[in-house]
Amino acid sequence: MLREDIYLQDNFLEIEDCFEIINFIEKIKDNMFDGIPLIKYINIDTIKSMDSYIYDKIYDIQKEVHRIIEIFFDKKFNNSSFYLDLWSEGSTLANKLDVHEYENIGKHVVSLICLNDDFDGGELKFIDANKSIAPSPGSLVTFSGSVFENAYNVAKINKGERYTIGGFWKYHEDN
Repeated sequence: MLREDIYLQDNFLEIEDCFEIINFIEKIKDNMFDGIPLIKYINIDTIKSMDSYIYDKIYDIQKEVHRIIEIFFDKKFNNSSFYLDLWSEGSTLANKLDVHEYENIGKHVVSLICLNDDFDGGELKFIDANKSIAPSPGSLVTFSGSVFENAYNVAKINKGERYTIGGFWKYHEDN
């Protein structure tokens, strides 16, 4: 554990599963949405009509991430989004706090599953904790992304492409 509100689990996914999802992303990358410059994404719900096998696999991954987050943070969560990301060479994510709406302040968790490591750069950096990690393929990182907690960034991808599965989770109303 990096910190009490940052969870890292190596080997969350098998390497074969990572390669299978990367191959799917490669097949559909022209149909992915442009997000932050040089980063493409696609929501899990959109995948359902493209490939039911991959959708089922990612949906099962989403359920397991949900289970782990609820155990780690000892709270109930609702998933607000779960998606595949393709980070192209040159992409980066500046210092960020994941607060999408005022009413979600203090009620937000981020999850990230790294699918590959054959790129240069792309480390996940927690500014306030002064920690930096380069997740290995198949690893899961989850952390509180609420206001004033765990400001983070992703270092520039200097060479290659970075494939991830990202998720945002809101605390359940009953907490």
